[in-house]
Amino acid sequence: MSAIVFTAVLSCVAVPCMGASFDCRKAATEVEHLICGSAEVDHADKQMGEVYAALMAHLPEPARRELRNDQRKWLAFRDQCLGQRNSQDCLVVNIDVRRNGLRDRLDAIPGRPVDVYQPPPCVPRQLAPMTGLRGILWLVFSSKADREERARAAAAAQCR
Repeated sequence: MSAIVFTAVLSCVAVPCMGASFDCRKAATEVEHLICGSAEVDHADKQMGEVYAALMAHLPEPARRELRNDQRKWLAFRDQCLGQRNSQDCLVVNIDVRRNGLRDRLDAIPGRPVDVYQPPPCVPRQLAPMTGLRGILWLVFSSKADREERARAAAAAQCR
C-alpha cells in the first residue's frame, strides 16, 4: 500500500496532477478531494473546466466578471452534493449540466465556429433478464443497490 502512495506522490511531483479543472495537489475542500479521488468525476470536471476557459477567452471583460460570479454561485450549489447519499453521481450530473450550459453559451457567440461533430449519445440496451435458478436466487438475495450497480456497470460497458 505504501508503494502505491509513494508512486502516486512521485508522479504528482514529476508531472503536475491536473486532471480536474484545478490542481489536485492543492485540493483543500472535501468536494475537491472527492473530485480528485474519482476518475469519473475528475474527467467530468476537467471537461467542464475546458469549456469554461474557452468561454472566458471569447467574452469581453464585463461578461467575464458576470461569468465568474455565476461560477462562484454554481460552485456553492455543486458543493451541496456532499450531503447526498451518492455524492459522486450527484457531482457528475451537476458538472455535466453545467458543462452543457456553458457549451450552449459558447456556441451562441456570434462569429465563433460551432463544433459540428458531436458523437451520438450512447443509449444502452435493456439488460437481459437473468434466467434460471441462479438468476432467481440472485434477484431474491441481492439488494436494490446491487441490482442498480449491475445495471449501471452494464450500461457503462456498452457506452465505452
